[in-house]
Amino acid sequence: MNEHYWYSGGRKVTYWQAVRNLIGHLIGTAALFIAFLILGWGISYAAHWLNSIHPMPENILEVVHLFELIITWLDAGVCTILVITGATSFIKELRRM
Repeated sequence: MNEHYWYSGGRKVTYWQAVRNLIGHLIGTAALFIAFLILGWGISYAAHWLNSIHPMPENILEVVHLFELIITWLDAGVCTILVITGATSFIKELRRM
């Protein structure tokens, strides 16, 4: 089955529909990026706040920092893949017009 046919619901996609799909894809990617960013920031804030109340061993703080880095790199990787996928889909839709 033709990917474009399946994606467009059997109808030919116009230029503005392709643009709308790309904008929707970018908004979704931005929302995911912000969600991961808030998650990483929240973990960092909570760890430092708890450390100010009751100092933790240095190795615990290193693990928290490593977890923050993993979330940041995961966020960057997922968002990069989503942007590339959205751009590729947009270009395919433009070529098939």
